[in-house]
Amino acid sequence: MFKKTTYLAAVAVLALSSLGANKAEAADTVALTRIVNTSSMTIGFEYRFGNGPWQSVRLNPGGDWLMWANFTYPGSYSHDTIQIRFDNDLRPGYDNYQTFLPMVRYAPYANANLAQTYYFTYSGPNRQFLGMFPAP
Repeated sequence: MFKKTTYLAAVAVLALSSLGANKAEAADTVALTRIVNTSSMTIGFEYRFGNGPWQSVRLNPGGDWLMWANFTYPGSYSHDTIQIRFDNDLRPGYDNYQTFLPMVRYAPYANANLAQTYYFTYSGPNRQFLGMFPAP
């Protein structure tokens, strides 16, 4: 009888403790931004972190690019800014570069599904201009 009662009590304690236990959430460690090309042409753009060197990217139609800046230490929400620049004038011989500081989303790891997403798409009359717009 003692063994059975002790066993049942132990099972009850374990069951009750698991009901009230919260899952531990991982601390955020990165700031994420994702770019998606919804145009029908390959688009070139550049990005950098803080004052670092510019990195060039060629993004095919339908393609996406994930950028992330690591936190100084987990949970600090301190990181280098992400900067993006691109030529928004698609007409030959015209250059109109824009530099953009995108909003970011914070996450425990780099994952495109968790990122703040922006779309490259046509803007203006006759599809002569390119715009970058946040996802709804």
